[in-house]
Amino acid sequence: MTYINVGVYASADMERVRTKTALKKMIKEDPASVTFDRTSAFERGFINASEIPQGDTLVVVGPDPYTARNWYANVVKTPTGTIKVS
Repeated sequence: MTYINVGVYASADMERVRTKTALKKMIKEDPASVTFDRTSAFERGFINASEIPQGDTLVVVGPDPYTARNWYANVVKTPTGTIKVS
């Protein structure tokens, strides 16, 4: 199991997702519309929600992991392939 620190964007307009509720709704409706950006100083890059590796947990800080840490979430892909936001 790997924990990956990330921020989150709405893929269509590359705007930060404002609330955890909005993230849950976007994941439920269209996971491909959500992009996570790695915030580690050692590993950069993007992960699309539809491509979350099995067994990894994305630790999300929002709305902006650098300037506004108002909410937190864990995002995982379950063994059945669904994406769970908690």
